[in-house]
Amino acid sequence: MTKLHSVFLRPSLLLAAALLACVFDVRAQNSGTGAVSGRVVNAATGAYLEGAEVSAGTGARVLTDRNGNFTLDRVPSGTQRLRVYYTGLDVATPTVDVRPGQTADVTVAVESKVLQLDAFTVSADREGEAASITRQRTAANVMNVVSTDAFGSVADGNIGNMMVRLPGVSGEWENGEVTGIKIRGTPPEFSAMNLDGVRASGAHSGFNTQGDRGAQSDQIPAEFIKEVQVTKAPTPDMPADSIGGSTNLVTKSALDFKENVLTYRVGANYNAHRDDLQNFTPNAAMTWLTRIGRGRDIGLALSLTYSDTEAPRDRVQTQRSEADGRATQARTLTNINQRIRGGAGLKFDYRLSERTSLALKFQHNYYFFDSNRLVYAASDSATRRVADYNVVSRAQIVAGTVPRTTANLTASVAPGYTDSFTEMLNAAWSFDGDNNERTGRQYYFDARGVTKLGGDQELRYQASFAPSTYKSNLRTFLMTLPVPNGIGMSVDTRGSRSRPLFRQTYGPSILFGEANFRLYRGQMQGQPETGEEEVTNAKVDYLKKFKSGEHPIEFKSGMVWRQQYRNLVVGRPNWNYTGADGIAGNADDDLASLMLPRPAYTVFNSGGAWQQLPGVDFPKAWNLFNTRPELFRPVGTSNTDAPNTSEITEDVYAAYVQGHVQFHQLSVLGGVRFERTEVDAVGRNTDPRRPTVARTTRTGGYDAYFPSLHLRYDLSRQLLARASYSTGAARPNMTDLYPTTTVSYSTTTGLGTVTQANSALKPQESENYDLSLEYYFEPAGVLSVGFFRKDITDFFSRTSDEIDAGTNNGFGGDFAGFTLNTTTNQGTARIDGFEINYTQRLTMLPKPFSGLGLFANYTRLKTSGQYREGATELAGFVPKAGNAGASFRWRKLEARVAWRYTGANLRSYNALVHLQNRFRPVESIDINLKYDFRPRLSVYFDIVNLKSKWPENYTGVDQGRITFSDEYGTRYNMGFSGRF
Repeated sequence: MTKLHSVFLRPSLLLAAALLACVFDVRAQNSGTGAVSGRVVNAATGAYLEGAEVSAGTGARVLTDRNGNFTLDRVPSGTQRLRVYYTGLDVATPTVDVRPGQTADVTVAVESKVLQLDAFTVSADREGEAASITRQRTAANVMNVVSTDAFGSVADGNIGNMMVRLPGVSGEWENGEVTGIKIRGTPPEFSAMNLDGVRASGAHSGFNTQGDRGAQSDQIPAEFIKEVQVTKAPTPDMPADSIGGSTNLVTKSALDFKENVLTYRVGANYNAHRDDLQNFTPNAAMTWLTRIGRGRDIGLALSLTYSDTEAPRDRVQTQRSEADGRATQARTLTNINQRIRGGAGLKFDYRLSERTSLALKFQHNYYFFDSNRLVYAASDSATRRVADYNVVSRAQIVAGTVPRTTANLTASVAPGYTDSFTEMLNAAWSFDGDNNERTGRQYYFDARGVTKLGGDQELRYQASFAPSTYKSNLRTFLMTLPVPNGIGMSVDTRGSRSRPLFRQTYGPSILFGEANFRLYRGQMQGQPETGEEEVTNAKVDYLKKFKSGEHPIEFKSGMVWRQQYRNLVVGRPNWNYTGADGIAGNADDDLASLMLPRPAYTVFNSGGAWQQLPGVDFPKAWNLFNTRPELFRPVGTSNTDAPNTSEITEDVYAAYVQGHVQFHQLSVLGGVRFERTEVDAVGRNTDPRRPTVARTTRTGGYDAYFPSLHLRYDLSRQLLARASYSTGAARPNMTDLYPTTTVSYSTTTGLGTVTQANSALKPQESENYDLSLEYYFEPAGVLSVGFFRKDITDFFSRTSDEIDAGTNNGFGGDFAGFTLNTTTNQGTARIDGFEINYTQRLTMLPKPFSGLGLFANYTRLKTSGQYREGATELAGFVPKAGNAGASFRWRKLEARVAWRYTGANLRSYNALVHLQNRFRPVESIDINLKYDFRPRLSVYFDIVNLKSKWPENYTGVDQGRITFSDEYGTRYNMGFSGRF
C-alpha cells in the first residue's frame, strides 16, 4: 500500500464511521412537521421516473427510486408547493396539504411543452435518453450513462457496435467485429463488463485477440439492453477489478413503463465487398413488456433476438523484421464468415408486499461462427539474409543451388532490394483450405430482492449462476511444395503499401492449370478446443438513510462472494495424406482431385495481388477424410496424445463500507472495499524428452484494500464539478495463472527454452485521480470535460532470463543454461489523459431545425511504462479515440450519421523499435435512416462503414511499413420495425 493510498484510506474509513455514529444522534421529527411521499411519472408515457429531484420550499432535495417513489421528511405543516425536476421535462409545482405528524401522498405527472410529440415511439426514445442523462447527472461518481435508444439500431445486434460510440470507449476488433471494450484506452482485460451489476460469463477457446479476462461483448444481444453505464471512478460497492473502468449493461424491465409495450424488428443484412457473394441474411428481434396478476403487480419482460450475418474478410500480409524494411513474406487470407446470434431473455419483477420486491431473470445467448478460408503463403526460409551472386550466381540459384551470403551463410533475399520491392529466394510455398467452427452458449440465472426494514433501512440481496461453453475447431487441409530449394517470389509495394503485388520469379509454377500436384504433400490438421466457464455470485447490501438531520446521510455496507471456474481442453491432431499405398508423394495420392475446378478467389475480388491460383476444395477433402480414413496416416502420436487440459477456480470474497452525505450543493461519498482472492489451478508439464504427462496443481491467494472518495459540487442546477480518488486492480489473465510448463530443445546448442506460466502473479493495482466539469442542457444534453491520471504498480512484464545451475533454480537443478520465458510483476506505468463529451438536441432552433441533435467525444491519453529495457509507451493502449455525429428528425423521417476515429496505437512492444507492431489510425462512417409510417410500422436502412475503412498493421515508426491490411466491406441493414 502506497503512502498516498493510506492517506485516502483513513478519511474514507473515518467518514463511514462517522455515518455509523449518526445512528445514535438523529434528531426526532419536529412536532410541527409532517412528511410527503409519492410517485413521479411521465405524463406522456406513464413510465415511472427514476432520479427526479423533489423538494419542498428550501428543504433538502431527494431523488426518486427505480419505481419513481420519494419521501420528504420534516416538511412544515400547511399547504406546501413541491418542486419536481426531471431532465427533458418541464418543472412540476404541485401543492400538497401537510398535517403535523402525518404523511401526505401525492402522484406527480410531469410533461414537456417543448417536445410536443404525438408519436409514442418518439416519446419513448426521448424519455430513454433523458432518463440516462438524469442518472449520469445525479451520480455521486464519474460515469457516463447512455440509453440504447440514443444511437438508433445496433448493427448485427452486437452491443459492442454501440458501445464504441460512448465517451472514452474504443473497441477490440476480430474478423471485423467488436469483440471487446477498451475504456479510456486501456486493454479489455483492464476493465469489467457486468450484466445488471453482476460479472458476465464468457467461456472462450481458439484464437482470441484480447486477454481471457476481457468480456466477449459480441455474444451479448443488444435487444436485451436498455441502458449502458460506463463507470470511470468506481465506488466501494462496486468490484475493484476495473483499472480502466467498468460497464454495466442494464436489461429491460416491465417496470420501465406503466402500459404494455411490444417492440419488433424484422430485416435483412447484406455485405457489398465480394462480387461473388450476393446473399441477404435475416435478422429479427422482439421485446414484450407487460404487467400481469390481479393488481398488475408482476412485471414480465420477454426478449427474443436472431441475427444471421455474412461477413467476408480479405487480408494481405507480409513481414518486415529488418530495420531497412525488406519484405520477407507474401501471404493472403480470404474468409467467408457467417455469424448467427440468438437469444432469449425472460425477466419477472414482483412486488411481494409494500416492503418487499423480488426479481427473477433467465437468459440464454447462442453464438455460432462458421468460416471457410483460403490461405496462400510464400515465406522466407533463411533468416532474411542477402545473397551474394558472386558466391552463388543467380543462374545456379534458379537451377537449384542454395543461395549464399558473402560469408557463405545460407541466404534468402536477392540483392538490390528496397523497402518497396523485395525478391525472396529459396522461399517456402504452401496453400490451404480451412473451415473454422465456433459455438458459444451462455446461460444466466439471477434472483434478487429488496426488503424495506422500516426506519429508512433497506436490505438488498442477490444470487446468480452463469455457466457458459465455447467450442471451436479450426480444420485445415494444408498443401506444401517440398522443393529442396524453394521458389522465387517478389513482393512489390511500389503501387500501394496496402495492396502489394506478389509474383513468382522462378521454380515450379504455382499457377492454376500449371501447378504439378505430384510435387506437393497434403496434411489434414485439427485444432479442437473446448472452454467452459461458470460464474457464481452472491451478495447482500444494507442501506440506511438518515433524512431527519439538516444534511441527508446514507450509509451502505455489504458482502460479496464470486467464484469463477474455467476449464480449457486443447488438442492438436494431424494426419498426412498418403493415398492407398500409405506412402506420401506417390502417384496414387491424386491431390489434384481435391482442388477447386476453377481459379480460386483471391484477395480484393482477385484484384491483382496474385495471378490465378488453384485452391483447396475443403469440403471435398474433409469428406474424403471421413469416408476414406485409410488414406490418411497420423503424424506421430498427435492424434493419441492426451489433450492439454487446464482448469482454474478463483474465489473472491469482498466486504465494503461506504457513506454518502449531502451538504447542500456538495455531495461526498467515500469508503473502502476489501477483497480476498484465492486461486486453485491445474496445468500440465510438456517435455518431449519426458513424455509422461504430469499434471501440476498450484494454490495461492492475496488480499487488498481499495479506498475511494468522490466529490460532486452543484455550482447550479445545470453546472456540476466533480473530483474523485479511487483505486482498482486488474487480475492476471487466467492463461498466465495455469501452472503450465513447456520445454523445447535446440538441436544446435543442446540447450533450449522453458516457457512457464506464473501462478504467483499478483494483480496490477492503480490509483486513479479524476477531475471533471459538466454542464447539462435542456431538454436533454451535456457538455463535459475531464482530466484523469492512473498510477499503476505491479505492471505485468514479459521476461526472458537464463536459468541458474543448482538444486534451488526452481526446477530441481534441471535446465541450467536454458532460457526461461515467463510473466512477472516488475513494471510500473502511468496514464495521463483528458476527455471531452458533448451531446445536445437543438430544440431552441426554429422548425425544422429544432429536430437536429449533435454529439461528439474525444479521449486522449499519454502512457509510459517502466520495463526492464527502460521506459516506453504501453502496448495495447489506445492514445486517441473520438466520435462525432448528428441526428435529425423532421416529421416522420429520422436520420443519423456517425463518424468514429481510433488513433495509431502500439500492438506489441519490443526493445528494437523496428520490431514494434502498431495499428495505423482508422476511421469509419455509419448512416442510419428511418421513416415512421405510424407508431406500429417504420422502415429502416443502415449503412455500416460507408467507406470500408479497416485496421492496418505496421512495424516501427514509419506507417508505410505495413505488414497486414484487412478488408471487410460495407454492410447494409434494412427492414421494418414498430412499437405497440
